[in-house]
Amino acid sequence: DFTDGLSTVLKLRPRAYTYNGRGGPGYDDADTHIGFVAQEAEPVAPYLVQTGVGVIGGAEVGDFKYYQGHALPFIIVNAIKEQQKQIEELKAENSALKNRIEILENK
Repeated sequence: DFTDGLSTVLKLRPRAYTYNGRGGPGYDDADTHIGFVAQEAEPVAPYLVQTGVGVIGGAEVGDFKYYQGHALPFIIVNAIKEQQKQIEELKAENSALKNRIEILENK
């Protein structure tokens, strides 16, 4: 089973960025984009990053890093499940504490 979840989400850093003009054709250098930087995501979740051939500054490189978000929805599902479990545990603890307070106040 795939178990990455909340701890992975907490380590990922969404970024607003613009391309620097060195990526070549196909990159929108004018607009601001939202996403993850592959080099920052790789240590957290290596399966979110693909390394391949790319172009930087007009030169082809063989170690171009691409962010691949195919697994992100599954990470988020696991994170939600973890948080829901924490919520349920806190609700139970809160209920138990309320009961203790009620007992103490009625003595």
